[in-house]
Amino acid sequence: TGGFYAIPEVELRDVATGDLVMSVTLPELPAPAFIESLDVSATHVLVNIVEEGSVYPSATVIDIASGGLVVQQASVGGVARFLRSIPDLDGVIAWP
Repeated sequence: TGGFYAIPEVELRDVATGDLVMSVTLPELPAPAFIESLDVSATHVLVNIVEEGSVYPSATVIDIASGGLVVQQASVGGVARFLRSIPDLDGVIAWP
């Protein structure tokens, strides 16, 4: 499957200097997995991880200012991205 059994780690570096800004070890996963995608904002890193056998990725948000000590797991599966503009919506959105 190409996934990893190891504990995933995320490093954030300053592009101009190469200096390490943050290094985070994410919680160990119960199944082989891979990082599907990353998204970075000025304040957070968003990691989408797909575990073997799962239908949807799980999103983990890491707070940069905390040095990676504040990590939150999304309660709903699916690929997450940071908004870069306000979406044009026709009405109220409900789930589910």
